[in-house]
Amino acid sequence: MDEPAELINAVSAEPAGASDLRRLTVRQGVVGSILIAGDGNVVTQTVTIIHQYSRAEPEPEQPARSATAFPPSPYKGLEAFYEEDADRFFGRSAVVDTLWRRLRDLQTLPLPGQAARARLLAIIGPSGSGKSSVARAGLIPELARRPISGLANPRVAVVIPHTEPIEALATVLARLATNDPAPAAKTREFADEITRVNDAGVPNGLRRIANVLPGADRHPLIVLVDQFEEVFTSASESGCTLFIETLLDAASEAGGRITIVLTLRSDFLSATARYPALDAVIAAGSELVPAMTETELKEAISLPAAHAAKDSGMPNPLDQGTVELLAQETIGREGALPLLQFALNRIWEGLAAGTSPAETLRELGGVGGALAAEADRLLSDLRGVGKEDLVRRAFLAMVQLGEGVEDTRRRARLSEIVATGETPEDVIALLRRFARPGERLVTFALDCGEPALEVTHEQLIARWPTLRGWLRDWREDERFRRRLAAAANDWRHGQGSLWGATELELLRRWRERPGQAATPDQQDFIDASETALLKQQQQARRAAMVTRIAALVFLALFIGTAALAVGLIGASVEADDRSRAANAAADEAARQTARAQASVAGLENERGRRFEAASAALRGMFRPFDYSNDFNQTELWVELVRAYSSSGPLIPPLEHASLVVAAAFDPKGERVVTASVDGTTPLLGRTNGRAHRECPAT
Repeated sequence: MDEPAELINAVSAEPAGASDLRRLTVRQGVVGSILIAGDGNVVTQTVTIIHQYSRAEPEPEQPARSATAFPPSPYKGLEAFYEEDADRFFGRSAVVDTLWRRLRDLQTLPLPGQAARARLLAIIGPSGSGKSSVARAGLIPELARRPISGLANPRVAVVIPHTEPIEALATVLARLATNDPAPAAKTREFADEITRVNDAGVPNGLRRIANVLPGADRHPLIVLVDQFEEVFTSASESGCTLFIETLLDAASEAGGRITIVLTLRSDFLSATARYPALDAVIAAGSELVPAMTETELKEAISLPAAHAAKDSGMPNPLDQGTVELLAQETIGREGALPLLQFALNRIWEGLAAGTSPAETLRELGGVGGALAAEADRLLSDLRGVGKEDLVRRAFLAMVQLGEGVEDTRRRARLSEIVATGETPEDVIALLRRFARPGERLVTFALDCGEPALEVTHEQLIARWPTLRGWLRDWREDERFRRRLAAAANDWRHGQGSLWGATELELLRRWRERPGQAATPDQQDFIDASETALLKQQQQARRAAMVTRIAALVFLALFIGTAALAVGLIGASVEADDRSRAANAAADEAARQTARAQASVAGLENERGRRFEAASAALRGMFRPFDYSNDFNQTELWVELVRAYSSSGPLIPPLEHASLVVAAAFDPKGERVVTASVDGTTPLLGRTNGRAHRECPAT
């Protein structure tokens, strides 16, 4: 949510045609809307607007100035012009007039039999062309100066989509309905309403809400979606589709009570092709913001200074030569307008300190070098204290990595930047150096109650070589960091799973890169993933060993039967009368083997009875044999049962160099053959209660 501010009623009365008619008094407000009224002679703006780039803390108040004191800078630097800046927005009267006429034409209702036109106006231009300023400081105040029939006294709801366009729209509408800067309950209600569809499957929540807003019968609604391209770069596919369909439905509402105005970067026009209905509406109702002419540039440079000087009772400090030079350095250069404003801010500060504009420009390296020079100067101060990695991490987080389009700015929450071992307070204090008045390369805001940051203008991304180098060298690392952040966020909210071996190996390589750091939430996710993987590996090793055990059990039983049979047959040679007993013993051993094999095989089909079946099978073999005393293995019984049932640890060593995995006994318990993972199968016997090896291990 954005920082609270009071409801503002600002009134400026100017006779029609007066040279100062543009000087509407508009102050910062809160609620994301503007209520505009005008009768041609008296212009009234009742403003409740959302300050989209609210700061985490108020700036220090400027000391009161005398009539002869040097006035504050009338230039905006990298920030866009907003509604309250209408009195210092110059050089765009032609394009503002064109947009006003296009908006007026959209209000013409169709004749009987004609299809209704969608009341949607798209203001299109490249980054740095000033389209947001034209819409907010140009077109909106023009509606107060020149009311449009059918659009008189409108409310203007200003929305910037960011990552949750539906929530952003619902928040602004909720503020309109309640005049509350933080209407959490109403926002949830409106967001739910916007997601509902009618019987035809059309999301018409915006028009339903607009019809019940206070004063809806007297004040038509204009929804101004600034930076519309963010729905393509930040929102989910479903959220983007719902938002677009909602706007198109509202723009086609038969009563003409809702008008949509968009500002859209021209390099995102290809993205609209994925939405044919939107593409068609934009093709029918769009206006390109052209580059400023030399005359317009001179107005934008000189007139703010002239008005500021006049208000302070001093001559214009900006000479004509400087105006000519700045216009020549700017004209024809794409994205140069915010750089021009930034340079003008520096020149104004220099003038206040007694430095000539020419000298300031030389120090800056001209209009084009001003931004990069200032950013590098601030960064160099932090290199000395070892904070460059943090600054790089923060600025990369504030860039929406382009996929087939140019990189754009992105609002990054503070929790995405603060790594384990860092504190939010220290990070804010560090990055605030880039957000000081006069520099303002970074803007602080609040996003759902959490501090957030974004670069003030995308020209910083395009024109700062250091940041371009970071994006070139660290792009894949940044993509992986965001993948990690998304996975950690999904897992924390119960919507995703932990990472496996492949992802954790990629994570290990990522963390080997210098300067990489995980946030506390991400580290929790990493720890949980590594713990789960370790358990999986242990279970896999145990399962593999159990499989091997099963194979060796059958091998041991077979070897044991054969060895016992050989011994009994040898004894029958010495005494013919013992041959039948030997054969009987062999038959009994075979029966015992068959029963054990059947028991083990039955375990796979009756898992719930594995332990009991194994216990019963082994009990018959152990009954005449005192294994505790003879072999000093007090837990052999339990371990054997567990091995057979595949539910516990392996059998401890028993006359082997490694673990015993199986044992078979003759019916009298006088001989036992064991099998081990070391590959040996010795035949053991006992004499006078003591165990001895009858046959060597094989």
